[in-house]
Amino acid sequence: MIAKISKRILGADFLHKFNLLIDINKRRLIDGLTQLSIQGNLFSITNDLTVTTLNKCEKFSNLLLQYPELTKPIILPTQVKHDVKHFIETKGQPIHSKARQLDPKRLAIAKKEFKFMLDNEIIRPSSSQWDSPLHLTTKKDETIRPCGNYRQLNAQTIPDRYPIPRIEDFHHILKNTTIISKIDLIKAYYQIPIAEEDKCYLISQEGSRPLPEKVQAIINYKKPETLHDLRTFLGMINFYRRYLKDAAKTQTLLHDYLKGAKKRDRRKIQWSDEAEKQFEKCKNDLINTTLFSFPKTELPLALITDTSDTAIGSVLQQLGNDTWKPIGFYSKKT
Repeated sequence: MIAKISKRILGADFLHKFNLLIDINKRRLIDGLTQLSIQGNLFSITNDLTVTTLNKCEKFSNLLLQYPELTKPIILPTQVKHDVKHFIETKGQPIHSKARQLDPKRLAIAKKEFKFMLDNEIIRPSSSQWDSPLHLTTKKDETIRPCGNYRQLNAQTIPDRYPIPRIEDFHHILKNTTIISKIDLIKAYYQIPIAEEDKCYLISQEGSRPLPEKVQAIINYKKPETLHDLRTFLGMINFYRRYLKDAAKTQTLLHDYLKGAKKRDRRKIQWSDEAEKQFEKCKNDLINTTLFSFPKTELPLALITDTSDTAIGSVLQQLGNDTWKPIGFYSKKT
């Protein structure tokens, strides 16, 4: 924008560069270094001021108009149309972190953010065994942004490996470039849907159960040869422990092998017939996992318990359509 006037105007950047001070009361300009001053005269502008737009970039403006959803906050449960999926390939057992206590101010900020994400269907309640602690960080404008502390998850994540162009080569193609963008999407991670293969549960109107594709990898797991392999198998199958009835009792002999074993113990396992039967039963129980109904506060509940010399167990049920349906299993070795 250029104002059509006949006289030059000195702006704040000019005054700042040369350390000049304006004394409006005495109508003078003062040198901040030497304290010398010069008297000014009142100047009246008689001609009308007009504003002219120079070099309007139609291409850039049209590009912004083509994708309006990228430059405004996400306030509706709509998904940006693209083919990108959020995919994380991990190794080892699920990681777990204890909840951190927050002061009242930070707790209110965290609750407000989670309510926003729930209301806009960015997140949903989860029963996953993976969890990371909440971390609140202060932004440049002094506001607080809730985010996750994913250091433990990153340690178990297999990183993407692909060729990245060299910065120097990238610079070479910038010749004659007039528009350079800094892409900073609003809540960018909220705009990337989770890959279907990373969703561990099949959720329907009736309830939830493990995804058959995820279960198949565990079913195909060969009989462990070392204690380390056995620990890996138990870690995988216990990811779905809440769906397994009498899991502690079924896995008793398998856990006995791990008594006194180190984390990466490579000693061979001397399998007994009973232990092999428990190993196969673990797989069969996973194949025949129970469909868990969604809890409904208005339905009657019943807690059924059982105990033995080796383990205790219970099932929480609710009565719906004259049928008792499980909504949770619990078992523990005694």
